Amino acid sequence: SCHKVQDSLLSSASRFTDYRGIFNWCVIMLVLTHAHLFLENFIQHGFLVDLRKVIQHLVEDNYNWPSVYLILAANVFVVAALLLEKWQEKGFISPRVGRVLEVGNLLVLMGFPAAVILHKSTSITVGGSMLSLCVYTIIALKMYSYHDVNSWYRQGHLSNSAGMKKETKQERREYQDQLTLKDLYYFLLAPTLCYQLDFPRNETIRKNFLFQRLMEMVSKWNAPFHKWSSRHLYRPLIQKRLPPRQAELIVFVMSAAMCEYLIAIPLHMFRLWIFGIMILEIKVTFFLGHYFTGNYGNGMVWLCMLLGPPIAILTYFHDYYMMNRDQSSWILY
Repeated sequence: SCHKVQDSLLSSASRFTDYRGIFNWCVIMLVLTHAHLFLENFIQHGFLVDLRKVIQHLVEDNYNWPSVYLILAANVFVVAALLLEKWQEKGFISPRVGRVLEVGNLLVLMGFPAAVILHKSTSITVGGSMLSLCVYTIIALKMYSYHDVNSWYRQGHLSNSAGMKKETKQERREYQDQLTLKDLYYFLLAPTLCYQLDFPRNETIRKNFLFQRLMEMVSKWNAPFHKWSSRHLYRPLIQKRLPPRQAELIVFVMSAAMCEYLIAIPLHMFRLWIFGIMILEIKVTFFLGHYFTGNYGNGMVWLCMLLGPPIAILTYFHDYYMMNRDQSSWILY
């Protein structure tokens, strides 16, 4: 007989792990469902956003660009980071003092946009606030990596000067040539959060390759932060003999705090929905891992991870709407 009794592919006993087809089917159904809702609303109500009025509102008064001015102000902290590295390289300040100043510069970098957004006299919108905070967060992560890598190089130089390996004058000069505004801004514009002393470059710009890399970053939007957290947070904690579970917990708490920072401050509401739900997901994960095994437990964990943050974000915007619905006009952009 060509038929035989076997376990279902969805059971934990089947040892089947390739659910790519089911995932693609879910994505297709999700897109088709939202496309149906979009077309139905467009047929009934039309396109409600008047782009001409939005553009006219933005260009009629220079003060309607506070988010742009706020983003441009970040250059002050970038230049300060470069000066700190140069001062440490030339020996004007000690590594310990330099580290304190670097941490202070990063803290002010993250606190300055929040203070501007929360100030009552600021007319910045929610969309502009979120854009500004995203840019400042990316710059802060890049600056941390920039300081870390230069610190690693200087520590290696001190070890070499102690007799392990003699550094040539050419290598020293090449490192000093890297401490320039051109090199720093190239890193700021590069699609990565991790700094290195010498990025590989081509003589010409390959537009097709660049477009493919940008599309890959869109599809894998969390990959840069994952690499950054692994390089600058998780591995250093492991090197300090911290248990892997505790190191993972610290990385997860940091990501939860960043998500709360990016959503709560633009909305001027501190409900801790995102941070609380993401922390709750940790307890749910341990609970499911203890009482459920196999594909069922794995599926329930991923379901909680995927649904938790979106629900928290929707809760924030629901509260924001309830607080502002009585106003004659309110906008998010």
